[in-house]
Amino acid sequence: MRATDVGRVVPLDGPTLGPPELDAVVEIAYRAMAADGRFDEAEIEAFRCVLSRLRALATPAVGAGAYRSIVTHGAPRAVADADLDALLDRLRASVGDTPAPARRFGFTRQSTLRALAEPLSPAARELAYKVAYAISLADLDVPAEEAELQTELAVALELDPARAAALSHETVAALGEGSEP
Repeated sequence: MRATDVGRVVPLDGPTLGPPELDAVVEIAYRAMAADGRFDEAEIEAFRCVLSRLRALATPAVGAGAYRSIVTHGAPRAVADADLDALLDRLRASVGDTPAPARRFGFTRQSTLRALAEPLSPAARELAYKVAYAISLADLDVPAEEAELQTELAVALELDPARAAALSHETVAALGEGSEP
């Protein structure tokens, strides 16, 4: 699997995302990448591909979300290194770059994930889950911290276990499309 394969989990005809939804999906994707405290190059490139594809789902300039400077409405296009670095710096400053402790400033990771899920439509919740799962697979290593985040994310997104499993299978199938045998 190549990092660019991860972009396939974001359908170009997927749910339209307004600024709050777009911000939530981007932050959830980042949290999946940061769950184990390592920023593997494959995960960073997968994150870049997701950002590129999310551009097609963003609503045209309706308000301004936190990440609108990077992900604006239009056809997918590569995210420049400087833009990616700026976004990662912003996310590290607001979210952090180490695994979330059980409690931080009075918030649990679960309560933070629930707050991120709140503005998401049902279709955007499923997209967020698939994006997070795909990013966790990008480095071909899913440590316990990433698996725990996926479980907590499914609960926060109000996905029943059967639906979360089906989305995981859909994600793996999408990642396998076009792969060389």
